[in-house]
Amino acid sequence: HGNVSAREFTLMGDKTVAYTSTRPTATIDNGDAVLLFRSGKGNKIIYRTFQADFPRGIFYKDTQVGFCAIDSMTYRISCTGVPLTRSFTVSFDVSDIDSVMRKKTFVARPWKDKKGQTHYSMMGGYVKGDRLYLSTTSFGEFTVACDTVPPVITRGNWREGERLKS
Repeated sequence: HGNVSAREFTLMGDKTVAYTSTRPTATIDNGDAVLLFRSGKGNKIIYRTFQADFPRGIFYKDTQVGFCAIDSMTYRISCTGVPLTRSFTVSFDVSDIDSVMRKKTFVARPWKDKKGQTHYSMMGGYVKGDRLYLSTTSFGEFTVACDTVPPVITRGNWREGERLKS
């Protein structure tokens, strides 16, 4: 029907962003990387004791993924605005943790409260051999945590022998 719309604009970019790797397996040396993952291939990040495995076809298109080592056991994987077709796996080497504590070990997401204190949200995971694995569909920060604080049951505001509703 001949309808046409036109708009002029200026596109600004940053030539300083260089990909650390465009290979399917990126072994990162310095703890900071921008990676270009190909959608038709399986992709992997390896950094010291941490590993992230992205299966083939998890991305709808070639995707830029950021990686940052926050400390020796906390890592950030960032990828904004890109949906995933299924989950990817992060894993940690936990061979330095004794077998009793390994049963209480899980992958957690650190977060800070208004006072700046760090807390941890449990994401889950399982230990197999010397590695802790978590399958997830969300990017963000990942760390290893141990649940060492036993639960406490406190008496509610009822009296002994009282019948409770619901």
